[in-house]
Amino acid sequence: MTTRCEICAFERLGELDDDDLVFAVGRCSGCARLQDPVVHDLVERLRVSTQDLRRSRNREQQKTRELADVQAGDAATALRMTRLERAQQKSMRDLEEKTSTLWLLSAIATAANAATSVEDMMHLCLRPLCEVAGVDFGVAMFGDQVGMHYVARAQDPGSAGDMLRALDLGAWSRRTEGAPNADKKAFEWTLSAVGPEASADPWAEALAAVGIRESLAIQVVLEASVHATLFFFSVDGVTTPRSQINVVLNAALLPMSAQMGRVLARESAAAAIVAAREAAEEASRMKSNFVANMSHELRTPLNAIIGYGELLVEDLADSQLDESLESALLMNRASRHLLALINNILDLSKIEAGRMTVVLEPTDLIAATDDVTATLVAAIEQRGNKLVREFSNISSPVLTDGLKIRQILFNLIGNATKFTKGGCITLRARLDPTDDGHHLLQIEVEDTGVGMTPKQAAQIFDAFTQADGSIASRYGGTGLGLTLCRRFVELMNGTIDVKTRIGVGSCFRVELPVVLAEGA
Repeated sequence: MTTRCEICAFERLGELDDDDLVFAVGRCSGCARLQDPVVHDLVERLRVSTQDLRRSRNREQQKTRELADVQAGDAATALRMTRLERAQQKSMRDLEEKTSTLWLLSAIATAANAATSVEDMMHLCLRPLCEVAGVDFGVAMFGDQVGMHYVARAQDPGSAGDMLRALDLGAWSRRTEGAPNADKKAFEWTLSAVGPEASADPWAEALAAVGIRESLAIQVVLEASVHATLFFFSVDGVTTPRSQINVVLNAALLPMSAQMGRVLARESAAAAIVAAREAAEEASRMKSNFVANMSHELRTPLNAIIGYGELLVEDLADSQLDESLESALLMNRASRHLLALINNILDLSKIEAGRMTVVLEPTDLIAATDDVTATLVAAIEQRGNKLVREFSNISSPVLTDGLKIRQILFNLIGNATKFTKGGCITLRARLDPTDDGHHLLQIEVEDTGVGMTPKQAAQIFDAFTQADGSIASRYGGTGLGLTLCRRFVELMNGTIDVKTRIGVGSCFRVELPVVLAEGA
């Protein structure tokens, strides 16, 4: 039996959409019209198309939702990227500020190490301060005096100097005296008296009169007092944010004060050292003058004693009082030995007091060595030593201080005699021409005596010093002979040194520049 729909779907074709039409036809399964194969095929095709269309719509909706999700994700990603970029920019700014601050602190420390005074340090610090702060130019003042100024960005460096000459910076320093602001976290900027921000401040009017747009004045405080005032000026307006300049300068002020304290301490220490050295030199000069005067006072009566002693020796010899004569001779030898010691002290005192001079005169080197060896021959023979002389090209007279040459030879040969017993003492002298047309006198005194250790050899040229503490008691002497040799050699622009081995002997070598006497 065929079932008929109450309202046939085929009669409502214009009212139903595809889905409703397929649903309505499904209810009309018993409709006679569906019995027609063509209509049935069309209905099936419509059902399949409708299903495909529904699936396509579902897929499209899914894609739309997915696209919306992707778009929402992209927006979140873009937001995160924006935030990251801002954070990166802030980090870069912070890094740049910290890098600039570190560079500035390093420049301040370097300036403190290189400076010899606080003014020098400020001179070295002003340039990095201006560059890091990003101002047109800066000025450092000490009291009412402009110490220096540095142009950082001004197009015309000469204009900065003209501006400074027109400004009374000292008046500003006096106005703020006693109110250090180094411990503040921000600094007071002064706008010039132009535009809507015009100020009645005379300082602002003075800035405007010379074309300065803005200024910043800060004080460097050291030991609770203002040691310097720093001015920073902008001609065309501040391009670097004030807050950034404040941060940089605030970070620099306390380290700068600390470094200035170091420089001041170093200045004070250097001044104390100079004062102590001058006092020591003055004391040394006074000591040398005293010793020189005392030596003269001692030598005068001693010469009288020696003179009367010689007269006594002659009288005793004529009277043939041999026992008394021996005592008189002993007294004379002791007096002459004492006179030699006093002469050494007198010479050393003259050198230290700067009163010893070099007297150039024609000197016969062979005659000089003969005089010295004749004086010492008795002492040489008494200790069983043999003196050997080796001369080369010294027959020509030379211009030099003959007296000092004799004293050098006397001290060196006498020293070799004292420390050699039953050995050989060799005196060598050689005169060679030099490249500058002068001549070099070389003298060597070599012995086969006790010798010295390297430590002993290093100090034998020091005044009142001998190789060890027992030498004075064993051999006598004051330790001034070699000191005088060195001082005499240095006065004549020469050198002296020693080569020695303990138990083998010593060789003293002297080199002196000389000039041949006229006619030689």
